[in-house]
Amino acid sequence: MRWMEHLKPEAMMAYGRTMHLPKMYVDNKKLDGFLEHFIKNNNCANSLCVNDILEDDQTAPNACAHCSNWAKKVISYDEAEIAQWKGMCANVLQSIEDGSIYR
Repeated sequence: MRWMEHLKPEAMMAYGRTMHLPKMYVDNKKLDGFLEHFIKNNNCANSLCVNDILEDDQTAPNACAHCSNWAKKVISYDEAEIAQWKGMCANVLQSIEDGSIYR
C-alpha cells in the first residue's frame, strides 16, 4: 500500500501548495564584486556562516556574513508573501509531527 493513501486529501493539498514558492528576484547587476571575497584566499572551511550557525544577536570571532550581506542587497521579495508561505510550511510540518496529516 502506498503511503500517500494514508494522507487526508486536504493535507495533501496543503502539502502541494508548499511547492509554490514565493516570488523572489535576484538583481544580477548588483552581484559585481561578490566573488572577490572568495578569490582573495577566504577559506570558508575555517569560518562560521552566520546563516547556518548563529542566531540573531550572537557573535563569534570567525563568523562570516559575506553571503547574507550580499543577499540582502541583491534579492528582493514581498515580505508578506514570504511570511504567508513560511506559515503554511510550518502548519504542514506541524501536521506531520503531530500525525494530523493522516486519516
